[in-house]
Amino acid sequence: MKELNTSELVNKEMWFHSLDEFMVEQGYYSVLGDDDVISDIKQNKSVVYTDTISNECKVKIDFDIVINNGDDEAEEAFILKINEIKIY
Repeated sequence: MKELNTSELVNKEMWFHSLDEFMVEQGYYSVLGDDDVISDIKQNKSVVYTDTISNECKVKIDFDIVINNGDDEAEEAFILKINEIKIY
């Protein structure tokens, strides 16, 4: 697992899908694939990523939704701004 450079992400605006791809590249499981999970993530305005080696929750990312998905778009098609990253 790569060391996560939090300064690279904090205060950055990005598509949720891009964040998920970045976290997968860093050695975490993707959270995409289940709309119910995405709904919870959007409601809580945070997402937790699990390490693929230890299978433990290691990173929590808090964010604000800058632009939400449209009615005809996938639930995960939104832009967020990362406020805080906690590493456990």
